[in-house]
Amino acid sequence: RAEAILDRMQEFYEAGDEEVRPDALSYGAAIRAHASARKKGSGSIRRAGELLQRQIADFRSGHNAAKPNRIIFSTVINALSKRFTPAAAEKACVLLGELEGLRRFTGDVTDEDLVPDTVLYNSLLKTLSKNQSPENSIKAEEIVRQMGREENAASRPNLRTYNTLINCWAHSESKDVGGTKAFLLLEKLEGLYQAGNNALKPDDVTYNTVIK
Repeated sequence: RAEAILDRMQEFYEAGDEEVRPDALSYGAAIRAHASARKKGSGSIRRAGELLQRQIADFRSGHNAAKPNRIIFSTVINALSKRFTPAAAEKACVLLGELEGLRRFTGDVTDEDLVPDTVLYNSLLKTLSKNQSPENSIKAEEIVRQMGREENAASRPNLRTYNTLINCWAHSESKDVGGTKAFLLLEKLEGLYQAGNNALKPDDVTYNTVIK
């Protein structure tokens, strides 16, 4: 029903009523309606992704009021994290690339609306952790390294980031490598905490995941 209203707004706009052209709020409401739907098997996550693509295209065509932001990307990626398929992880990584592409498109790489934050990155890592592919664990490591290079403090790794990365290795098919990687990450966290970074103090989730 939310999407039907969005479509009606678009029809009115195309008929000449410019005041009701869908904007970022309109797209966001319809996307969140699909992303939060309880019956995930009904194609709701797919529709949320398709509406985001429609919003991106609308913005790229010159409709500045339809500009997506990292929050709506995070909404779709978080919905994908509830799926246990390689395709979901792949789509989530593609969305991160599209968000970065929008930064280049606007010509402002420091645009706060389009800079991935820790919440978005963590949702992406969660999506990767749902699958056993070793490649996903390697991708997750690359993402955490990228987070560490971000100039924006709101994009840097936190304890949940590292716990999710450890969980990626815990689920990996490469059991020997996974165990070693998880233990090394635990030692890294312990070292950072002992050096004075209280925010990265390992918790029960950290230790239990390494044991797993």
